[in-house]
Amino acid sequence: MTDVEVIGEARDDYALNVFMEDLDADFWFAPDLLELIDHAAVTEIIIGNRKAVSRADGSWEESDSLPTKKWWQFWR
Repeated sequence: MTDVEVIGEARDDYALNVFMEDLDADFWFAPDLLELIDHAAVTEIIIGNRKAVSRADGSWEESDSLPTKKWWQFWR
């Protein structure tokens, strides 16, 4: 449908676009030819009193360990 040239066999009509800065060009690859090498380990997300930290394998460790403060305890 998009008429892009895919490197490899695009099963299920699915391909991933990769931009290469050195070549200033982008290419479409079959997913089985690519490997994710960085899951941004130790990325930390905090929403309210809930905290999530990413692991090296791409999963997330979640916790409720953040202390909740009363509004008048803002200096702590």
